[in-house]
Amino acid sequence: MSHDDTIGNGLALTPTLHRAFDRHILRIDHDYRVRVASSFRELGGAGHGLRQFEGAKLRLPERPEWWTRWEGFAAR
Repeated sequence: MSHDDTIGNGLALTPTLHRAFDRHILRIDHDYRVRVASSFRELGGAGHGLRQFEGAKLRLPERPEWWTRWEGFAAR
């Protein structure tokens, strides 16, 4: 845990997505798109699980200096 509370170290996620991110099931690529681990298998109907986010672009703030810093994703 970095204890870095600056705006560039933030990423707003629901509790479910936060857990998936911490478990390396979800990651963010260099284009700020969500990627789901290819090894992840999900049960249930399409459209209600994590796969629905595959390729989705993050909604970034208008000002680039407020964007989540890439270094936060690099270790994933």
